[in-house]
Amino acid sequence: MKTVSKEILSLSEGITVYEDARKKWKEMGTNSPYFKKWFRRSKVTDLSGDPLIVYHGTEERFRRFDVKRARTDIGVHFGGDHQANSRIAVERRPPHKRI
Repeated sequence: MKTVSKEILSLSEGITVYEDARKKWKEMGTNSPYFKKWFRRSKVTDLSGDPLIVYHGTEERFRRFDVKRARTDIGVHFGGDHQANSRIAVERRPPHKRI
């Protein structure tokens, strides 16, 4: 019985942290402490160390990036707005990448 209680408490704490993280994201965006912790070692930053907005130009429609589904062996590429547009993009996605 103690194990179940500990698991329930752990789950409850996880949900509380998740809800707090969502709230902070809505309020603070990339200044949220949760985002900063997740993004902290990223190389995709501007000269000030802030998240750099990059785009992925594609004609494909998808919800999530999955390198395994890439049609080529050169991987998935991101770049500036002009670079994404030059790839004849139907859809541009500005994700936050932690690379």
